[in-house]
Amino acid sequence: MNSHNFTAKDIHLRIRSIRTELGYSQEFVASQIGISQNAYSRIELGLAKLSIERMLKIADVLKVNPLVLLTL
Repeated sequence: MNSHNFTAKDIHLRIRSIRTELGYSQEFVASQIGISQNAYSRIELGLAKLSIERMLKIADVLKVNPLVLLTL
């Protein structure tokens, strides 16, 4: 079993990783979920709190099950 303590930062890093793997820009994802690129950047950097609703929207844009964002 992995001893890594999963944190909110892990979610932010997972979002960024999946977005870049898909070749999506921050601007694209931000526009799809209805926020500015700056606000989206703050989410990826962990500077803004990520609501469950917003996480679900991001997961939808990234075409992943939301649980993928919550697991290592």
